[in-house]
Amino acid sequence: MQIPVRLSASGRPRGAAAFLALMALTPCFAQMRAGAAKTKITPDLNQRAPVYLAGFEHNRVATKIHDDLYTRCLALVRGQERLVMCGVDSIGLFLDDVEKIRAGARQQIGADARIMVASLHDHHAPDTMGLWGASVTESGINEGYNQFVIAGTVQAIVRAVRSAKPATLTLASAHPPELDSFIFDERPPEVRDAEVIALCAKDSGGKVIGTLVNWANHP
Repeated sequence: MQIPVRLSASGRPRGAAAFLALMALTPCFAQMRAGAAKTKITPDLNQRAPVYLAGFEHNRVATKIHDDLYTRCLALVRGQERLVMCGVDSIGLFLDDVEKIRAGARQQIGADARIMVASLHDHHAPDTMGLWGASVTESGINEGYNQFVIAGTVQAIVRAVRSAKPATLTLASAHPPELDSFIFDERPPEVRDAEVIALCAKDSGGKVIGTLVNWANHP
């Protein structure tokens, strides 16, 4: 396993780099495996009409599909350890929906699987939080669509784990100065972190299984 780790000023590995470095260095005879999968979660605008879009103002009703929405998952498996990281093209998911995803997936891949679900804060996806309905007093949530997202994410998690194959991981981070120009925070304590962290998993033949990118930026 190749894990280039960027160090902080103290000489200690940073954030995700530290976690994956420890995962790699922990004595274990099992080989690291990785799998990736995605599931389309684009709503049917006829079946689920009206579809209220999240953000900006109320009563923004979707009229057509510009790009499909997906749930994408990367699974890292070593022995009986399973870590799955998912990115959902959504404005946000409440904890109860995330817990339903975890419960549904664990029924199929094991109760001790660690599952992380992040929303990409997509303002051109359906309102899954109930804040952008027809008016300020009306929820924009379509419960049927939320259940569709939950089921699709469970499906992607299970397929990612079951497709896992021997893999080499490469972890890197970068912080070129121009990225700072994209970060703005006017609320105390004004925290800015423009660093990009990327994790690439390749199979034994060098083919990319999946690439995970973490960049904390409002879209």
